Amino acid sequence: MDLYDEDLSENKFFRSLADKFPNLFDVATCNRCTICVPCVGSLLGFKFSKENIDSHVLVPVEEKPCCFVTVNGKELTIQSNVVTRGNGFTLTDPIPVLFEETFFNANDESYMVLCIAQPLDGATAVGDSQSKDSVLNSFTDYTTFLWGETGGEKNKKLVDQAIGSFIGRLHHLERESLTKHIDATSDLFTKAMQIVLKNRHLKKPAFQDSALMENVKIAVEAYVLHCVYKPLFAGICSCLAAHDEQLNKITRNLHELQLRDVGVRLEFCRNIPRARKELGYLMSYSTPLGKLNCLKRAVRSLMQPVQRANQTGNPLALTTDDLLPMLIFLVVKMEMPNWWANLTYMTSFHFAKSSNHDEYGFYLACLEAALEHVGAGQMEALMDGVETAQACFFSQ
Repeated sequence: MDLYDEDLSENKFFRSLADKFPNLFDVATCNRCTICVPCVGSLLGFKFSKENIDSHVLVPVEEKPCCFVTVNGKELTIQSNVVTRGNGFTLTDPIPVLFEETFFNANDESYMVLCIAQPLDGATAVGDSQSKDSVLNSFTDYTTFLWGETGGEKNKKLVDQAIGSFIGRLHHLERESLTKHIDATSDLFTKAMQIVLKNRHLKKPAFQDSALMENVKIAVEAYVLHCVYKPLFAGICSCLAAHDEQLNKITRNLHELQLRDVGVRLEFCRNIPRARKELGYLMSYSTPLGKLNCLKRAVRSLMQPVQRANQTGNPLALTTDDLLPMLIFLVVKMEMPNWWANLTYMTSFHFAKSSNHDEYGFYLACLEAALEHVGAGQMEALMDGVETAQACFFSQ
């Protein structure tokens, strides 16, 4: 099973099933059906109709292990983490199961939810749906979005050639500054954008629709940086080696650090494990946006309201005064060998600034403040770091 994770309870498909089709959701969960949820990055162009939702609610076939029938009568099998579609489906190519998760219904009975790589039914061509809600998160989405139209293969070949040339030149940048790496990668992104927008199926609508243009930029950046990630990130790590070595030396000496040592309130300690789990996936992402969303999920996990210790009154809401100590604790405990390289990659190599860039800016400013605190040995002056994070955010 691939290394992939997302919060299925927040997945747009799962939320649509629960909120827009409550009767189907109640029947499915009460009867402990298996629900297939397409990963968030595959929902671009998906039509959230009842027919398409029905195709993802599975009932097991008696005396036929691994065989299922959907609530609208279509057949499929699930074996070795692969879904194979049969009678009733238009397409029959296999779909990987990314991971599975156990949920519980109103009667506290378990039912299985499978996160799958793409919808079983109901997906449309990229050009058919370009709303502001379009989501591009997987490498398959990027390639389909950019090269799915007629003539796309020609442009893909040109972009791949530009990527190949860039990788060939990277060794010349080994002793160069970080700025040289940023400028060279920015030039590659610009060149790839120019090639992609030669496609008449994308160019005209993209210039008429800012949301579509944003998706084009995100897809180009993600495709290009995924392809060059290993050699490029190695170069970034080399440029930031001194900073990371200094930070690592300090964190090793703080291996016995406890939450109370950095002033984390008792009530918020329960948010730490989920955030730590989220940050643990940071190195599994190869694009700046992938890492940014990972950081976003981690910070949001920390910011979840919690019940007061005395169980009375409204839940406690996290403030920036609480957030920074928690991030400092995670920086120390995560044993991440290249924090500064990751921060720089997210900050300086995200050329396709998305509509929620200001939100990402806040998360990056908070992480940078935590790294600065630990790196400077300022474990007691936490309030200074809060002011630094706020100043970085509001000055953008």
